Amino acid sequence: MGPWLILWQNLMKLPNLPLRHPDETLYSLVARTRLMNGTQSDWETCAALFGPTPVRRIADIPVNFTYFCEATDGVYGSRAALVRDATAIPFFRSLGRLARDDSPNGGQRCQPQPPRNKDVQKPCGLAIISHGGIHNWRFCPACREEEISAHGVPYWHRQHQLPATLKCAKHGRNLVEGHPPKSTRDGRLWLPDAPTLVAQPVAVENEKGLTQSTILIRLAQLSGSVLVAPSWSSSAGRVITTIRHALGTRGLLTAAGRIRRDDFLLEVRRWFGPLARVPPFATLLGTTNLEQLVQALSYTRPIRTCSEILMLIDWLFGSWDTFLFHRDWQEVMETGTIGANAPAGCATVGHRNRRRQPEQTFDAARQAHRNTCVAFCRGQADASRTQFGRAHPKSYQWLRRNDAEWLNMQFPARVPQPRQEQLFVER
Repeated sequence: MGPWLILWQNLMKLPNLPLRHPDETLYSLVARTRLMNGTQSDWETCAALFGPTPVRRIADIPVNFTYFCEATDGVYGSRAALVRDATAIPFFRSLGRLARDDSPNGGQRCQPQPPRNKDVQKPCGLAIISHGGIHNWRFCPACREEEISAHGVPYWHRQHQLPATLKCAKHGRNLVEGHPPKSTRDGRLWLPDAPTLVAQPVAVENEKGLTQSTILIRLAQLSGSVLVAPSWSSSAGRVITTIRHALGTRGLLTAAGRIRRDDFLLEVRRWFGPLARVPPFATLLGTTNLEQLVQALSYTRPIRTCSEILMLIDWLFGSWDTFLFHRDWQEVMETGTIGANAPAGCATVGHRNRRRQPEQTFDAARQAHRNTCVAFCRGQADASRTQFGRAHPKSYQWLRRNDAEWLNMQFPARVPQPRQEQLFVER
């Protein structure tokens, strides 16, 4: 840290720091710090905690964890502890939806998977890292009343902001979505008790209210388990192959490794049918979205949203611990007979009737086709999957059938650089 930053830090030192509550977001902690110290503006509080910045939108303030730890004298723990306990990063990292860079300057950078260029990453603002979105955050009315009685001020919970979470796992009540006024929502720090916060329920009860509530509480508990699970990072490909293997054991994969569309759609609608009229799930359970999900699972492509991943895990595994067990078991059991990097569904179901090659012959063929692909990519700076398929059709077809995960890593999907509010938000 340079001398001018040390001077700035001394001038902006905040005398009072509140205690951090369980499951409290970093944004909420900053908002309560502003309330306790009575600084002239919300921006000054953010600048005192995260360092000087030209960004004036509170939701987009860059988060510098190293500066934050020094400004607070480490009372909230290390940088790793803050990321684990006060942000939404562990949730998205566990589902393979987050690429991050631990740079020496302490800035946290993240973007959705799969990135086209891993060297180009977009820094996340305070709201994105804390809540996964820049406004319209959720809270539980029962939790808010308890916190006002116990502490005088409520706070934002990490678990309430997660995708597919529409009910409080603790009280079983519908969450409420707070809408700050558009004229001031970007320049203020908001808490759930703000008088100008417009509250709107996010869940819609229908004639199947009991069954619907059971499913929503189950999904909320699953999201909470993913959030607080021990540090575990997963690739998007590994999540999909584990799900494909579970589909194969239920007989929902064909001999070619494709999804049995009619049976799959019937099971999904039977399991999550009561949610068909709940706004966030109505789109996910629509025909168009389910067709896209079938295509993604059939061809081992990234699943579009975290909500879909959670729904599949809830249906196929029942809990996050069971999913982790199957994920680790599947990785150990992949002996390389079909290919160590082949999709799990293909290794166990898709190629069941295909004549097996000797292991050494298969390994040699795989290495030869990989070398062809690497040499092609080395000769062209911006090589694409289509160009490789035209230049080397035999190697491309072999890798697509037997080494799809490795091939997808070499040619990740091209996606436009998203705006901050599109990084995690699915609602």
